[in-house]
Amino acid sequence: MSQSVPPPPGEDQPGEQQTPAQPTPDPAQPEGGDAPGQHSAGQYAPGQYPAGQYPAGQYPAAQYAPGQYPPGYGYTAPPTNSLAVVSMVLGIAGLTVFPLVGSIVAVILGRSARTQMAQSGEGGQGMATAGIVTGWVGIALAGVAVLAFIAFFLFAVVLSASAASM
Repeated sequence: MSQSVPPPPGEDQPGEQQTPAQPTPDPAQPEGGDAPGQHSAGQYAPGQYPAGQYPAGQYPAAQYAPGQYPPGYGYTAPPTNSLAVVSMVLGIAGLTVFPLVGSIVAVILGRSARTQMAQSGEGGQGMATAGIVTGWVGIALAGVAVLAFIAFFLFAVVLSASAASM
């Protein structure tokens, strides 16, 4: 009987592919770590890559002197309508300091501000709306206060008339 002898390592057998040989571990190097002066990412220490390995910057250097910034290209808000500001301030004042007069003027100026903004393209829609809303709230609160005062006055008159008739 004849035995077949396997070929020595490194020779191809029919139908098999050659695989690269794995390096044998160095007994001087600790497992899982790097020897001093060597890095697992490559043969170069950090910051010591050969020249020309990376391409140069793709953008030209800035054309501005140090400390200067290029001109802005951002959005510029339109100017705010002054009647809108006054309307909002009087609407708030109508709730606190000038109960009825401030609220009425706030509603009138808020409507005028909206008309002006529609024609001129100025900003301040939110302030005009705030002036109108706070103005109407102030008018409603003033109306409730007037009705409460009238009810209190009538109650006092009725109470005094019934006390006098007893």
